[in-house]
Amino acid sequence: MENFEKQGGIAFLLIYFTSRNVVYYMRFDEIKRFWNRAMEGGRKSFRAEELDPSFFKEIRQGYLIPYLDLISQDLELRDELDNA
Repeated sequence: MENFEKQGGIAFLLIYFTSRNVVYYMRFDEIKRFWNRAMEGGRKSFRAEELDPSFFKEIRQGYLIPYLDLISQDLELRDELDNA
């Protein structure tokens, strides 16, 4: 995933929380942060409270996951961080 990102790709995970009927778009930065935490002997899992609330999307029965909207949101966030 890291190599893919370095080549200009957008790496992410879509995580479905069945009990809440929501999907979470996990950006590569978050994946890497949680991975590094686990590799350094820290917590191996993450809590929903640790995640960015703006990347949760409710799933309505019969609808597809609006992941393109989430990718757009991710790209906007990256632009903001690059310009800061």
